[in-house]
Amino acid sequence: MPTGQRRPLPIVPLSSHAHLRVQEVAAYLRVSQSVVYSLVNEGDMPAKRIGRLIRIPRQDFLTWFCNNPAPQ
Repeated sequence: MPTGQRRPLPIVPLSSHAHLRVQEVAAYLRVSQSVVYSLVNEGDMPAKRIGRLIRIPRQDFLTWFCNNPAPQ
């Protein structure tokens, strides 16, 4: 690879489950889990709490992802 060019990042596939875990969303967005927790806690990302667990509905996440810029 020529000097100064970046190697493309691998694509992280989303699971086909109806609900995604915070770890899956963080890996897909290439951010830390704490960023995803912040987005959920601030109400900026759709999520459901099941007891102490946080799950992000897959379809809601995809809609959110298409309509929002990636967090920095």
